[in-house]
Amino acid sequence: MWTQWTLKICIFAICFLPLPSQSKKDKNMNNTQLIALQKVLTKGGVTALYATCKYGLGRFPENPKDLLKIIEILRGEGIFDYEVTLAQLNRAMDDAERIVEESAEQGIGIVSYFDERFPEALKHFTKNGKQAYPLILYYKGNLKSAAEMYAIAVIGTRHPTEDGVRMAYHYGNYFSAQGFNIVSGLAVGCDAVAHIGALDAKGMTTAFVAHGLDIVPRQTEVAERIIASGGAIVSEYPVGTPVGYQNLVERNRLQAGLSDAVILVQSDWKKGGSMHAVNVAIENKKPVFAVKFATEEANSHPMSQGNMQLLKEKKARMLTPDNVKEVIDAVDNSDDIKE
Repeated sequence: MWTQWTLKICIFAICFLPLPSQSKKDKNMNNTQLIALQKVLTKGGVTALYATCKYGLGRFPENPKDLLKIIEILRGEGIFDYEVTLAQLNRAMDDAERIVEESAEQGIGIVSYFDERFPEALKHFTKNGKQAYPLILYYKGNLKSAAEMYAIAVIGTRHPTEDGVRMAYHYGNYFSAQGFNIVSGLAVGCDAVAHIGALDAKGMTTAFVAHGLDIVPRQTEVAERIIASGGAIVSEYPVGTPVGYQNLVERNRLQAGLSDAVILVQSDWKKGGSMHAVNVAIENKKPVFAVKFATEEANSHPMSQGNMQLLKEKKARMLTPDNVKEVIDAVDNSDDIKE
């Protein structure tokens, strides 16, 4: 029988030893246990989950009883204050195995924080002062472009004006043609138009969605074009997860996390969901650009007030078709900006 100190030594060793190469079966096993841990360690927020994965680096005992011992050590150290039973863990493991199997059947890839394919940019960002990286990503298409290319998020309201539609397309198209991965949220409005602009430039684009990838997105044609062009549709939610408000908020943080710069095309100031992505970008010292339109009428529109307020408070740099090079320069200097 393992003593508590034996477990601690093993966990410490796992933390600091390099991971051995993994077979497909091993990776599925690790993903299954990570998904199960997400299900049982929820009441204390993400802290418990991050701590568990930090201690184990994704290499957890296969036996649920031994995994539960590690969870109890963390509970004893005050990482969280609620009990996880073996019955709960067994149910979570069964559900996780189902998720892995259904994902494979539907052509949905799964990658964890501990996998070399996981985008590096999503490993190192915060939200409200806390680590905000996802531990599991589900994806369709080619995740390699999302992991390796410089990325610019082009985001905005679901209810853009005609000027907003034109600018979303223009900037998605222009920066895609310059070799950037265009990141957005596949929502109707600015997001979908930015994706279309990138696709028309025959470039790469990545869409983050707020539901399981078994759910057919409203922008079906755009989604199909993204995958066919070599891009990716990505979610941190497993199959069977419907869209919810909080999911949308968390989806927005991932747009900012993956991107080297964020362009806000058009957004309401108080209710604009894109402002969540903007705030994460600002917190992580990523350059933010807010579109300023050519006419006073467009700039005074209610759906442009997020842009105007960011510019007024000097939290974003002004973007017009005349100064697009400033975005490229900002990305080139992003290492200095982050420091």
